[in-house]
Amino acid sequence: MQKDKLLICENVKKHYPVRGSFFFRSVGVVRAVDGVDFYVKRGETFSLIGESGCGKTTIGLTILRLIEPTAGKVYFQGENIFELGKREMIRFRRNMQIVFQDPQSSLNPRMTVKSIISEPLVIHNVHKGNEVERVLEILESVGLRAEHMEKYPHELSGGQKQRVGLARALTLEPKLIVLDEPTSSVDVSVQAKILNLLKKLRENMGLSYLFITHDLSVIKHVSNRTAVMYLGKIVESATTEELFRTPQHPYTQALLSAIPNPNPRTRHLDKVIVIKGEVPSPMNPPLGCRFHTRCPFVKPKCKNVEPEPIETRVEHYVSCHYPL
Repeated sequence: MQKDKLLICENVKKHYPVRGSFFFRSVGVVRAVDGVDFYVKRGETFSLIGESGCGKTTIGLTILRLIEPTAGKVYFQGENIFELGKREMIRFRRNMQIVFQDPQSSLNPRMTVKSIISEPLVIHNVHKGNEVERVLEILESVGLRAEHMEKYPHELSGGQKQRVGLARALTLEPKLIVLDEPTSSVDVSVQAKILNLLKKLRENMGLSYLFITHDLSVIKHVSNRTAVMYLGKIVESATTEELFRTPQHPYTQALLSAIPNPNPRTRHLDKVIVIKGEVPSPMNPPLGCRFHTRCPFVKPKCKNVEPEPIETRVEHYVSCHYPL
């Protein structure tokens, strides 16, 4: 079973110190990610969902060490990434790539598509002398043509820019790609094409995805397993099919109830669970269960004791004292 796990995260934390105006002393800590455990199997899409500000993107950046962790361990193919030096990390960069949320800001406006995609080849000194052929091969795999090679990012549509970002991530033939809201900046018709492309590439190239999004309708169609985050912690994880069929955490139930029903005949039968109150500050998270300040089923124990993840079904974990 352990051999099937490409990536294993254990108690990963990322805290940001808050500096005061007096000698820039630390006056607090923002607990963006505060003890997260999950794993990604080989060849699967594992998704992280939750409200904005819950720590999803921070996890993706921390795993890749684009930002340094506060604590925890991340094992990639059996090696703890957090213990590696800069030179050793260069080797790992080839196997772990990211597609950013905003393709406009992640692509250098002064570089052509050919230069953007070939840059990783030059840095890692691979496909030397055959860079153009490799760029053309990758462009075709993401649905672009040779005519796009000499274009600049501002000459491309939103969907084309996202494909270029994906092509850049695929250039070095990685094993894991972090997808940070890859469809949020494009319209619905383009979203479907991007998602179908991602699924096809995963099957053809044996890729694994860490898919970060808040769009639950997307998750349902592309993800094998899904974890729900709230205020820096994972509150529930399961196979995507089971999570949508039998959510057990109150927060997960509220999220899933908010998915719009396109069928006008049954729309009136849906019961939307409205979560009252605001998300607490990550500088001062509540004691006990972090969701208890907004939970309609809160009990005294929830306010004082932090729940540990319990396996209610096979590979279905819930961090709740009283799962529904």
